[in-house]
Amino acid sequence: MKQAKYKRILVTQSNPNQNHLLTLLQRHGYTTYSLPCTQVTPKKISSFTQKTAQEADTWIFLSANAVRCCHQHLRNHYDDQTIIAIGPATARTLEELGTPVDYLPEDNFNSESIAKLNYFSTHTNRKISIFSGNQSTSNLNSTLNRLGHTCKKIITHSTQIIEITKAMTLIEQIPTDIDAITSHSLMNLKHLCSTAQQLKQPWIFHCPLLVVSKKMADCALEYGFKSPILESPDASAESITSTLQNWINHKETYA
Repeated sequence: MKQAKYKRILVTQSNPNQNHLLTLLQRHGYTTYSLPCTQVTPKKISSFTQKTAQEADTWIFLSANAVRCCHQHLRNHYDDQTIIAIGPATARTLEELGTPVDYLPEDNFNSESIAKLNYFSTHTNRKISIFSGNQSTSNLNSTLNRLGHTCKKIITHSTQIIEITKAMTLIEQIPTDIDAITSHSLMNLKHLCSTAQQLKQPWIFHCPLLVVSKKMADCALEYGFKSPILESPDASAESITSTLQNWINHKETYA
């Protein structure tokens, strides 16, 4: 396999979500480094909450973390519910765990696109469970309530910034001539910036940065990133890898 000239990629996605991306990048000949900027802690799903989910006819998952953190509690309560995933990465996680996905937004993988799915206009009075982390800012439940459905938001996990001592240990193993950094959500981007500032690592702001939405790209500029900002169409490992490959191939062609 031809080795890429620009081959050092820093992945900042949380564990274990980053594993698939790391593996995929390595298969394509890239050297990967890991700095998971967020730590995910599963929340206890009470028996009452499990019963609520079982009685729902629709389950919506707003992240792959939400899937992983509640799957073991829900697997015995799956009873042909309609399954909706916010994006390809979340859908892939569900399918890996044996839960088929019925609906996925075609683009703009966010809660607003979920609310616009035809499913919610052609079906009435749905009983819906929405699975997300405690820091989710989605107002999907209120939007679907206004459409005549009944929603229950179920918190599956909390997300915290990586401990600085752990971040320091990891960052000491990362060369400062990284060719690109990946960031996977607004929260992830904020924590990356905070970590870089606390550890006095200004080189991070001068590396090409790959993000997964236009909003993130705009925020990255506001936060002071100086190098090219790449935008992946979605947060899936396949899309991120393809975006990086296209950019790197272009650079190598005109280098």
